[in-house]
Amino acid sequence: PLGGESPTMTEVRRNLGIINGEDDALRYLPFNRTNKEAVTILFVGIIKESKGVMILLQAMLDLKRRGYLLRCKFMGDYDSEEFKNQTVEFCRRENLEDIVQFIGFKQGAEKWDTFKNADLFCFPSYYQSESFGNAVVEAMMFELPVIATAWRGIPDIVDENETGFLVPIMDPQALANSIQKLLDDPSLRISMGVKGRLKYLEFYGRHTFLKRMEDLLQSVAIT
Repeated sequence: PLGGESPTMTEVRRNLGIINGEDDALRYLPFNRTNKEAVTILFVGIIKESKGVMILLQAMLDLKRRGYLLRCKFMGDYDSEEFKNQTVEFCRRENLEDIVQFIGFKQGAEKWDTFKNADLFCFPSYYQSESFGNAVVEAMMFELPVIATAWRGIPDIVDENETGFLVPIMDPQALANSIQKLLDDPSLRISMGVKGRLKYLEFYGRHTFLKRMEDLLQSVAIT
């Protein structure tokens, strides 16, 4: 009204979210992972300490001392030259250069071929800003059993004892023990991988993502 106070409007806000989705790797099917003399472990992400890179390297050293034949590939760019020097020196000092590869950032066919040729996926992150973990979903898409940390949003993706194992952060022995379970039991690797892919298809496929996006937009649309 004239001469009076302006009316106020009540602002209502809602935080809405949807689970991310990934395009399926259909052209890489089937994933024929037969028993191998040396199992390949894959890590994907920024190569930095808080992603658990040193924890995985220590676990690899432990498993090598236990007599296991295995390889570990780290796919991603280094966060810093200083940390690159630290990992290179650790591998040189502990004689891990024959089983550890830092293959850098890959994309397209090179990236997906690396997933296809792996046997299990490790993601021992304790990164402060860890959120969804797209690489974990990508691993499940490729029927890889996942060993990751019970940290931030990761347990929402990995089902303990179903699609993989969850371990405490910064615990290389727990990580090595969980990896050993999968090294000792190829059938468990396969069954966990299959369950992981089924979960991917149900919750994280691109079609599911687009349907959720459509439903969300319709729910907030002004009619």
